[in-house]
Formats: sequence, structure tokens, C-alpha cells
Amino acid sequence: MNKNIRIASYILIVVIFWMLSAIFVEEEIIPEKEPSLFKVAVQQSESQEYQPKIRLKSTTRSEARVEVKAKTSGEVVSIGARQNFKWSHPMIYHVGKEVGWSKINSSNTNTFNEFKSQFYLLKKELLKGKNFKISKIVPSEEKRKKFNKNLFEELREKHKI
Repeated sequence: MNKNIRIASYILIVVIFWMLSAIFVEEEIIPEKEPSLFKVAVQQSESQEYQPKIRLKSTTRSEARVEVKAKTSGEVVSIGARQNFKWSHPMIYHVGKEVGWSKINSSNTNTFNEFKSQFYLLKKELLKGKNFKISKIVPSEEKRKKFNKNLFEELREKHKI
């Protein structure tokens, strides 16, 4: 006998016994209920204010650009803003000065690596005993040009101001 026929025979025998078992069991009659059209479930609830907490991780980058225009000849003199800043150590000021303040203020991505390498160079000098000082810049009278009243009057007349 083929294997497939044997398996089908076993299944057929089990199904026949299952059908015949219903003959020996009395049928239980369940009374019919009247069908209802709708079922409604009610649940009491109250509203609550909900505001999720939002956590953000971010960084900021300052970008300072200054445009200088001069209509008369003259000399730009540093006012010493960076020298008068309270630095954590004078060496940090000198690192910034070596790298260049305009480069530090720019959005150049390589600036940090330049700052870091310059920092390590000056750190070695500090460990060898070099003393870093920040000299305060006070604009001297020599660098300042005196007010030329005659030139001022000539310009007022020329431009009719």
C-alpha cells in the first residue's frame, strides 16, 4: 500500500469515529433569545492637561562679522578689548592671538585643530618656564591724530553740511 493512501486512511478513520460519536450524545437545546438591535457601553472619563517634556541637545555657534568703511584717511588703532578680557590663563590669550582672532570668529572647521596644536606648542613652552603676560594696550597720544578744524570746515563747505 502506498504511503499517501495509508495516511489518508488513518485520517478517514479518525473522522468517521468523530462523526459517529455525535450519535451517542444527546442534543442540548438552547432557547433562543430575542435579538436586540443595539448594545451600548458607557464609560465615565475626565480630561487632563497633557504637555510632553521635550529635551533637545544642541550647540550654538556665534558668527560675528564687522564691515569697516572709512571715508577719510586715518589709522585703525586697537582698543585692547581682548587684552582687557579676564582670561583663565594668559597662555590662552596668546594661543588665540597666534591662531588669529578673525580665524577663530569664522566658521572654519579646521580652526579647532589649529588652536589645539598651537595650545600644545605653547604649553610645552610654559612647562619649560616661559612666562606669558598680556600687555594692556592704551592708545598713546602719538598714534592718535589731532583734530584738524580747518579740514573739518573745508569738508563741511564742500559737502554743504
